[in-house]
Amino acid sequence: MKRAILAAVCLTIVSGTALAQSRGNGNGNGNGGGTSSAVPVLVDSTGKVVGRYVGNQVLVSYNGSVLPLMLGSISNGSGYSISSGFTWQYSNVFYTSADCSGQAHLIMSAVGSRLTVSVAPQGNQTIAYFSNAQSPVSMDVNSMRMPNGNCSSQQFTAPTVPVNGTFSLDTYGIPPFYVQ
Repeated sequence: MKRAILAAVCLTIVSGTALAQSRGNGNGNGNGGGTSSAVPVLVDSTGKVVGRYVGNQVLVSYNGSVLPLMLGSISNGSGYSISSGFTWQYSNVFYTSADCSGQAHLIMSAVGSRLTVSVAPQGNQTIAYFSNAQSPVSMDVNSMRMPNGNCSSQQFTAPTVPVNGTFSLDTYGIPPFYVQ
């Protein structure tokens, strides 16, 4: 009796795994378009796959590295959600200058990643700032680029890492984003 139950459980697990693998992105042929998926992905407003969806972030590939990018809700100026989709979660970028110019710095936020990533609007683009530094250094902050894209004069000390590069997130997709 115990062997029969064990055999039935094993068969169910193997069948479920094979079914999930055969579905690919949900329509049975691995080409996307279905509503069920073995691995949840984030798609943009045009249906383009942005990356793998994990919790409140999406994992995207950039220059051979996997970057975790935080997602947030789409809301109006009063903080109320106006869409069921996601958008990029903006965060601050820090500078020693008084006008958000020169070397940009980030506060380490991506635990478990070799890269620290921050997203901020800049003009008409959404820019990802990244750093591969592993150990933060204390820095006197004199200004910071705010999530709304404006520069704010601030004075405080914070543990930061220098930005090594930037890239536009516009190539990854157009919000709102949805889990598929």
